[in-house]
Amino acid sequence: MDTLIDDNLLCLQRAVEIIARLSPADYTKPCATADNSTAADHLRLITDHYQAFLIGIGSGAIDYSTAERDPQLESDPLYAAAVMRGIIMGLEQFEEHLYTQELRIKKDAGDTGEWRTSTPHHELHLLLAHANHHFAIIATLLHANTGTPLPRQVDVAPDSHSE
Repeated sequence: MDTLIDDNLLCLQRAVEIIARLSPADYTKPCATADNSTAADHLRLITDHYQAFLIGIGSGAIDYSTAERDPQLESDPLYAAAVMRGIIMGLEQFEEHLYTQELRIKKDAGDTGEWRTSTPHHELHLLLAHANHHFAIIATLLHANTGTPLPRQVDVAPDSHSE
């Protein structure tokens, strides 16, 4: 399997391990040092983008602006972990030869609403960076809320590990 896919999978698998261990109270507790956001808020942003990628890749058009707001995803960490496992299964099916296919992409908030061109390879890089950004915030807010530090590898990009 390709390293870029592996890095995305590793990032999501580590997140599943952490999210699945959270109580609903810790998962949904606002954190003052993170603009009163919750782990659930950030996880939803991550899942929205990966789901849009997986839904759109087959048609060649990925619309990140049509995120589905699933209330259970924002309240139930076990359900959120199951959704992420589904995303992992979808990424495991991704075929490397599709990396260079041309895609039409529509971004979300703040975008002009126009479609632009991209490739799956580029979008997977962006998804990984986006996920790592939000997982770093999740790690920060969970540490602030619970006092328990997360394992270092959860909030660090996969290619910066020294394993």
